[in-house]
Amino acid sequence: MKNAINGTVPVGIFNLPNVVMIELDQNYLSGQLPTHMYADSLEILTLSGNQISGEIPRAIGNLNNLRTLSLAMNKFYGKIPKEIFYLKWLLKINISINNLGGEIPASISNCSSLTFLDFSRNNLVGEIPRGTTKVEAIQRVNFSRNQLTGQIPDEIPYITTSLTTLDLSYNNFTGTIPQSSQFLAIVSFEGNPSLCRNVSCPSLINQRARDHNAFGSPLKLALIIIGPLLVLLLIILLLFLLVKVYRITKMRKIQKSKGWRLIVFQQLHLNVEELLQCLKLENIIGKGSAGVVYRGTMPSGLEVAIKQLVGSSRGGQRDHGFSAEIKTLGQIKHRNI
Repeated sequence: MKNAINGTVPVGIFNLPNVVMIELDQNYLSGQLPTHMYADSLEILTLSGNQISGEIPRAIGNLNNLRTLSLAMNKFYGKIPKEIFYLKWLLKINISINNLGGEIPASISNCSSLTFLDFSRNNLVGEIPRGTTKVEAIQRVNFSRNQLTGQIPDEIPYITTSLTTLDLSYNNFTGTIPQSSQFLAIVSFEGNPSLCRNVSCPSLINQRARDHNAFGSPLKLALIIIGPLLVLLLIILLLFLLVKVYRITKMRKIQKSKGWRLIVFQQLHLNVEELLQCLKLENIIGKGSAGVVYRGTMPSGLEVAIKQLVGSSRGGQRDHGFSAEIKTLGQIKHRNI
């Protein structure tokens, strides 16, 4: 009780064999609780509204006759010790408004005599343990203002006829709000953006889809892996065909063109398309009145000289030496021309 007591909690007080009640609420106690406790007769331990820090000692699980545990409004951190829930006579637990983290221990199902449970305003994560629904004597449950996730167990509304208060507000629950019990007010679930009141809500549909995908058939998994590879192969094949069609179209245009023709002065196996690829500005090695000379390298490594002659269709004196150029080239015998 409030007496403006300060300092740390005396270690020896938890080793008194006949102490039944320790009530030091609303004081200025600080420090940490001892790690060893052997007060077998202790039934009530309330230290709420102080400045006690550190982790909640596992040794509380040694207080076999404990009925009430209240450590609210302190500075406790760490996880909730699972040993607390092996106390078969424990009726009330209030550890709200601290800095506790981790998940709610699954061992809560062993504490069948619990009637009051308040874990609100902490940093608890994970889902509500399924074992919570096995605490048949529970009357009030407050898990509000934590970071709990997952769906609310369907069995929650059917825990017991004695359940009068259930507060799960301001968490990160998904799925649907239980509909079957009149005492479950909508305010008990507010602050959970992904919760809704019917089975067709988006969060539940998405959750079912994720569950279905997580346990999908091997065939679906194979399709997920192979599908992108097949698409990539089809794209490569399409690009190859487009290039092929482009080259064929280009060759046909060249063959149909009446503006020029290819003359080979030696028996060389040359590809017309490969020769045309060499007719680039950077390959020019000479120019004359009759045309331009290009240097070309065939895929086989053969070096050739290609001369592009510009003639006249009128013949006679106006061919600017075109005929003489053809005659001269025809007489040259060189492996690179």
